[in-house]
Amino acid sequence: MTEKTEAGRFIVFEGIDGSGKSSQVRLLGEELKNLGVRHLLTAEHTRGTVGMLIEDVVRRRKTLDPESLQICFVADRVAHWNEEVSPALKDGRVVVSDRFYGSTVAYGGAVCDPEILLQVNRLLVPDPELTILVDVAPEVAMARMDIRGEGKTIFEKKERLEGVRERYKWLAEKFGNAWVTIDGSGSEAEVHELVMKQIRMREVIPGII
Repeated sequence: MTEKTEAGRFIVFEGIDGSGKSSQVRLLGEELKNLGVRHLLTAEHTRGTVGMLIEDVVRRRKTLDPESLQICFVADRVAHWNEEVSPALKDGRVVVSDRFYGSTVAYGGAVCDPEILLQVNRLLVPDPELTILVDVAPEVAMARMDIRGEGKTIFEKKERLEGVRERYKWLAEKFGNAWVTIDGSGSEAEVHELVMKQIRMREVIPGII
């Protein structure tokens, strides 16, 4: 993929389901709104045509072989980039996404070579400026989902999430300063403060000091 020329900033939150990353996306959005920073909050998989097929598969409403499902995630991501993320960045907005290609590598790496998944994604979409990995133990994440009464997806088994967590750690080590790992075991407010500390320190968002 060619180097980005967009004027905005692209920040991604990653983590296993139940890590609290979606709450952190929301809280960062509230912070940006209060500061008057133009932004877009978005998420993967999307609600587009391919994204809704993915939703049906992960919720066990439809079946698809694991390798084909990973291709669907990539296709949905390319559409997400072209139709939402890139235009917002060119408009100078800060884009904050709940998941990006790290999720495909971390989750899909159970059925496909994670290096190949990473290469395929990076050929088709650029790297974010910063990826924030909200890290929690699988048992903590699953307990949170039970409390919230959320229906489990095909990925949400303790043993599977342990592998996903390890692949996230592998990505964080591989990308160095482009990824930061945050301890997600605290309260929403505590984790948000850790997130904001990293954003201020890295000066990744203009206007946040």
